[in-house]
Amino acid sequence: MGASGADADGELAEVPGTGPVPVVTTVTPSPPPSPSQTHSPLRRQRRDPIDLGFSVGPNWNADEPVKPATIDALRSVFDTADENGTHELGLSEFTKAFRELDPAMKEARVRVSEATQAWHKANEENTIGKANGGANGNCNAHGNDKGNGNAVVADAMANIELGIITAALHQEVDARLKSLFAVIDTNAGDTIDFDEFSTHVLLTAKQLRDKARATAAPSKYELQNPKQKLFDKQTRHADLVTSIVRMKRVDQYATVSRDGTVRAWVVDESDRGDQKSKSKSQQSIPQIKLHKKIDTGLGYATGGVELPVTGRLAVACFDRSVRVFDPKNWTQAGAYRALHDVPLCIAGWCGGKRVARHGKDVDHVAVGDVGGNVHFLKVVDTTDGEKAERPGSSVRFEKPFSVSVHPNHWVTAICHVASENCLATGASDGTAALVSLGTYCVAFPKSATHCLPMQD
Repeated sequence: MGASGADADGELAEVPGTGPVPVVTTVTPSPPPSPSQTHSPLRRQRRDPIDLGFSVGPNWNADEPVKPATIDALRSVFDTADENGTHELGLSEFTKAFRELDPAMKEARVRVSEATQAWHKANEENTIGKANGGANGNCNAHGNDKGNGNAVVADAMANIELGIITAALHQEVDARLKSLFAVIDTNAGDTIDFDEFSTHVLLTAKQLRDKARATAAPSKYELQNPKQKLFDKQTRHADLVTSIVRMKRVDQYATVSRDGTVRAWVVDESDRGDQKSKSKSQQSIPQIKLHKKIDTGLGYATGGVELPVTGRLAVACFDRSVRVFDPKNWTQAGAYRALHDVPLCIAGWCGGKRVARHGKDVDHVAVGDVGGNVHFLKVVDTTDGEKAERPGSSVRFEKPFSVSVHPNHWVTAICHVASENCLATGASDGTAALVSLGTYCVAFPKSATHCLPMQD
């Protein structure tokens, strides 16, 4: 009997006269794992955050002040996403409106476009080949193929998109949008209103712009005066300066900037002494140096003004607050955080010494906001000598009234007119108005004077 081969499993073979014996099989050992395989499981790829500031806005320059056209564009985007017309966005509306702005979804759309172009190119080459090989074919069959072409293309495009933009990708993108929704929803109300939406968009754009500036090459300046001192990274503001205020009591200047800082400057005393010894024709502009940098931790400090009674500095901030700083040590003396809209301009004037209860000094402040409102505040000094009545705060705020002066427009300028006991305001729509501090009435040029209801 001849030798038989191995069985189906290749384990046994029959040899004449000996019976079945095991078959020895040589096994090639697998290569050792690479270093990358011995590491812990790969982490999920980190995605850049959604840049709503540049994705949904118009072609705006982030280095310039925010323009009304930018807010109008953001309002249009918000209203489009608000499908049910409640002036608030729910989670489903938010994810549906902004899903395509996610970086992973954008990458997937690019891959779909590339795959579609490759398919069309291959299909055209195939069609040309068939035309050359079957020029004498059946005309009726050719007409049927042409009639079915649209359906074939539609099916191919759908299969390409489903193969790249999968359900898993949708879940990943929606999870990131859900986290972003929670960040924008600052009051945890499960909805996003326009104030929350626009504030996040503008502040996110500022953060990304500041990050780009930090990695950019430093600017070069050509000195007009060889003795001129440059502003270095430690002294210069990182964004445009919105106000400069002369602080008379401490003989300093305060600059307020959109980078969220307040900086105090003093005149270089050594340079001032040299100037006195020179004639007027030989004297030059005195030099200043940075005395103190105060970081409020906020973006967009929109304006500042000196409070004449107490000599403090009041600053309007983008987080809908008015903050007061004491120039003696440049610490925060107090803050008013109950504004409903972002303040853009601020004015201050004397309220009087020892006119408040218990003989306290009072400064008056007025701010104009992006909603067209003017708010009148009293800043009451609560200190008695060097002792504060409340720990951590040396002022108390009172809000007698608010008036809607320029509805649906920005109040961009405001000042106090002492002779008329009123406030003069200017708005983004090009109008100006006077607001009486006695009757709370508003007067517009070439129009009848009318009284407006006070707001809370």
